[in-house]
This record gives sequence, structure tokens and C-alpha cells, in this order.
Amino acid sequence: MRRFHEITVPKSGVSWIVRWVFEQMNDQRIGHGDLTERAGISENTITKWRKRSSPNFATVEAVVNALGYEIKLVRVRQ
Repeated sequence: MRRFHEITVPKSGVSWIVRWVFEQMNDQRIGHGDLTERAGISENTITKWRKRSSPNFATVEAVVNALGYEIKLVRVRQ
């Protein structure tokens, strides 16, 4: 495990799930390198989420799973 440094959570311009990921990284004290290694994605991928690109579903799912969560669909009442 690498040394952890607090991560700045993006405040705007990103989706709620990206903010949640960065918040979880701080809460769990896990850095970019450890998380991307667990998720099997490039460290550059998660770095780009901050400002330049939106994540695709497969990548979000891999990162969420690496943080110890899973994504579930819940039917919305209409």
C-alpha cells in the first residue's frame, strides 16, 4: 500500500458519482495508484475524471467495486 495524501474533491463540472468516488477515496484513505490497481484501470483514467472526461459505466463499476460497493438499479415509482 502506498502512502496516502488527501485528495481534493471536485466541487463542480463533474457528475455526482465522480465526487462520491473522490470522497470515498479520502474516507477510505486510498490513493489513485492503489485504487486504479484494484480496479484494473489506468491511473490516468481517474485523473482525467477531475476535469476533462466523463467516466463510462464499466469504469465506474470497476472503481465502485474496488471501493467495496456495487451498483444496483432500483425502479423509480411513476
